[in-house]
Amino acid sequence: MNRPVVWAAGALAAGILAAGQPGFSLAWVGVCAALLIAIHQLARARPWRDGVMIAAVFFGLGVALEIGQRPGRQGDALSAHARDHPGAIYRIEGRVTQTSVHTPDTTYMAVRLAADRVWASGEPSPVAGGVVLRWSDPGRAVHPGERIAVEGRIDPLLGDVNLGTRGIEDFYRTHGVHSTMRVRGDAVRVLSRPRVDPRYWASRLRHWEAKVFARAAPPEVAPFLRAVWLGDRGDYAEADYQPFLETGTAHILAVSGVHVGIVYLALQWVLGGVIRSRKRLAAVIILAVFLFALAAGARPPIFRAALMIALYLAADLLDREPDAPTALGIAALLMLVPNPALLGDTGFLLSFSSLASILIYCEPINARLEAVPRGVRENLAAALGVSVLPHPVSAHAFHVIPLAGPVANLLVIPLLCGVLWLCMLTVAAAPFSPGAASLFGHAAAPLVAAIHWSARSAAALPLSSIQVTSPTWIACAFFLAGAIGLAQWLHGGAHPRRWLAAAGVALLCAWAFWRPLAPPAGLDFLDVGHGDATFIRTPGGTTLLIDAGNETEYIRAGSRTVVPWLLGQGVDALDYLVITHPDQDHIGGAFPVLDRIRVGTVVLWPDRTDDPSEQALIARCAEAGIPLLRAGAGDSLPVDGARIGVAHPPRGATYTDINNISLVLHVTWPGMNALLTGDIELEAERALLPSAPRVDILKAPHHGSHTSSGPAFLDATAPRFAIISTRGSAVREPVGRGVLPRYDARGIRVLRTDHAGGIRIRQRGEEVIITTARGQRGYTLAPRARPGN
Repeated sequence: MNRPVVWAAGALAAGILAAGQPGFSLAWVGVCAALLIAIHQLARARPWRDGVMIAAVFFGLGVALEIGQRPGRQGDALSAHARDHPGAIYRIEGRVTQTSVHTPDTTYMAVRLAADRVWASGEPSPVAGGVVLRWSDPGRAVHPGERIAVEGRIDPLLGDVNLGTRGIEDFYRTHGVHSTMRVRGDAVRVLSRPRVDPRYWASRLRHWEAKVFARAAPPEVAPFLRAVWLGDRGDYAEADYQPFLETGTAHILAVSGVHVGIVYLALQWVLGGVIRSRKRLAAVIILAVFLFALAAGARPPIFRAALMIALYLAADLLDREPDAPTALGIAALLMLVPNPALLGDTGFLLSFSSLASILIYCEPINARLEAVPRGVRENLAAALGVSVLPHPVSAHAFHVIPLAGPVANLLVIPLLCGVLWLCMLTVAAAPFSPGAASLFGHAAAPLVAAIHWSARSAAALPLSSIQVTSPTWIACAFFLAGAIGLAQWLHGGAHPRRWLAAAGVALLCAWAFWRPLAPPAGLDFLDVGHGDATFIRTPGGTTLLIDAGNETEYIRAGSRTVVPWLLGQGVDALDYLVITHPDQDHIGGAFPVLDRIRVGTVVLWPDRTDDPSEQALIARCAEAGIPLLRAGAGDSLPVDGARIGVAHPPRGATYTDINNISLVLHVTWPGMNALLTGDIELEAERALLPSAPRVDILKAPHHGSHTSSGPAFLDATAPRFAIISTRGSAVREPVGRGVLPRYDARGIRVLRTDHAGGIRIRQRGEEVIITTARGQRGYTLAPRARPGN
């Protein structure tokens, strides 16, 4: 059987992915097992018969691993205690497990802590768990292995959570962190330091290297060096990052597989003509790659990549022909069996796919370019090879296909190789000669400038990149089939033309199935913190976004939540963008939406105000040629398969509070009856009473504030379900006092985005189907009822 390890790794990954899908049942495992056994029995004389059985075993193992890790994602004892005791003050002690880099000008650090001693409101509590400290103005660094103490409020809410996308809360929970604590200044006390702990000394090395770059390199270059050498983009400007994202070269700013691959290719090129013995060459490269990983801060992603290179080169040490698919299959098994959650980690997928692409495609591309001079050939092979496999991952994560990627990589990768060697020389020289370290650090400046110029120039090319929605799993499967066919053609296997034709057909199918074929109608209330963003798709396919969350220097709901969610759902065009009123938590995110999503018409409240955000939005629409529609009570929006009527406000109405000019939309189609109320308060609710419709779904006015949800309004609308889009803060309760009892007294079921995450409403006949983002993941942040309450 050919490459049994590849069968095993592929089936393991398939089992993990299958078990992680919503609605997965163990009954599907039985169906798949029966199907595989039937195939095995029918394929008695086929060479791949044993591979089917191996796939069946490892598919089952993948399912078991995924199901086994689910309870660990749902929380720990500390997060459960914090969930049930909101507002309590905790004093915790524990060991640091991971931290970001600290330099003298650092203003924020994220520190992961495994808390094992906890006092709640002054009393010892037998709970423990993982906490991320969001530390503002840290006066010093802390390192993994150190024991620290800190005091503050613990919140089990880690970030926005929405259906169909991964966020920071998903990342932390898959890494055993389920709570957060915000601290400032000298709130963190170090109790003890470890004497022997590789993680501690590796972290000390990273922080020392960051200080070396700050001293030895020009100020405008040091952030880039920290990014490519230490994987720390904390001080790297977002405007500088965007061209790398658009040209498919962003991988150079996250130390992982690409960096190890570049070092491997460079060593192979430089040493290949000097060391004739394949065994000695392999041993030297393995040692050098691990030394590079150690020098670059010894972070897990770079050591995983070094392991993949070592497994690939181990074939030379064993007098075997190196086989990239087998080496990658072994690496995948070694990484996924102990931690199946890695399969959902974007960083792991990008690192793995990039290095896999280098190992599989660079050598055969290099062989086919034999007529090209060696130096150019090596660089071109690396630029083309690294670009193949990461496409679906980067499309899903960044929603960009960089058509200029090969050109940009052709320029960037050789320059990056030079920067990496200069980084190593800077670090190596620093303990002995600060002058020499400064010489090497400053020598990197022209190379860094050339890299930035290359990325910006490639991004400026016509059609340098195209924005795409996230691919469906069918499209990813076809893309993988096309990549396998391309590899077979490049490696010169039997029937190369057939393989090339098959690859072309598979890639065309991937493009054809890129989007969902028949997305269902419904409402999605997005989790955007304390703000509003509601997406509607009517039965006729009309798409509307009602409000777009906030967008400030510190809150980026529009660009980091709303736009990625839309693209993740296959939506790159909206028929309507409706902004209910000019408050920042409704209108702020409209600007990044207009930048990234095609919008047919922008709909605003009926009468103009002097709000600066409104004027800026009107100017943006005029600049982009987007029609602007003012709507008031009695109007309706032309949509297919539904009716969306405007219930409030009437034209010319004046109110004491701007919240009361919020557009109120009544959305109906067979099986769906919802009222979206913006931020109206009691004054507007009273004006609505004579015409208020009875509905099934009510978006609670003004985020559940005490200024709204009056008894008369709730009696008039009589909803079955109420959605509150909210999040508390140090100065604001998530829901106003006395509001929830009003809903409870009327038997109205309340769903809150701060507890449930994003909320999806679909209809099946007359039945309303409600799915929540955290509920789909297997947990909720709603406090449990205490005994006696």
